[in-house]
Amino acid sequence: MPENDVLCVIPARGGSKGIPKKNIKAFCHKPLFIWSIYAALESTKITSVVVSSDCAEVKSVFDRYKFLDKKRLVWLDRPESISLDSSSTEEAIVHAIKSAGKATKYVVTLQPTSPIRRKGMIDDALNKITDSKRTSLMSVKQHTPFFVLKQGDQVKWLYNPNARKMRQELSEEEMLYHDDGNLYITECEFVCANQCRLDSHPYLYINDVPSSMQIDTQLDFDILQKMKQEILPQELYI
Repeated sequence: MPENDVLCVIPARGGSKGIPKKNIKAFCHKPLFIWSIYAALESTKITSVVVSSDCAEVKSVFDRYKFLDKKRLVWLDRPESISLDSSSTEEAIVHAIKSAGKATKYVVTLQPTSPIRRKGMIDDALNKITDSKRTSLMSVKQHTPFFVLKQGDQVKWLYNPNARKMRQELSEEEMLYHDDGNLYITECEFVCANQCRLDSHPYLYINDVPSSMQIDTQLDFDILQKMKQEILPQELYI
């Protein structure tokens, strides 16, 4: 691949504690991880899409789907040594980059637990990281700063309850941003050298609410499925 090409990695490990076989569980009539493939192939900037997994069942599902864009899409067997419950996503990302064997500028990471993405979102984010000349980007959800920490029986206030502002009075600088797990973009050289997909100054790509939601529990699964089937306009979301 040329040096300005973009690799996308979809980590789809077989194990899941919260929801058994989560990545192949039918979500809106398709296995969950398939939605991330659709999102990656919708991008005009991603040049190669790698599904990284250690699971024969995931591989069997992958092989059954007849994607129109097979030239960009490949399967990658993930070694058992980096497929443990303690293994990091970064290990799978680095393995995919090194397996590609060619110079690539950016790696996009799409986690199957985020099955809802706006159309054009990935290309827009790639434009943002390129224009900003940042090393990494993560999608985030914006929140008001009215948070507290529970420390034993004590509460540590992260805002002043005696001077709580109205929502419309808050500035951008006062808002908090949650790493929503939907989209990461990282310079390949950085993630390989540091085993981390984010540097200390990432570009914060502010997501809309549906795209910022991810599946960790069965309730999350049910809510997002109903939202995708009955609420979200199909012309705007993959």
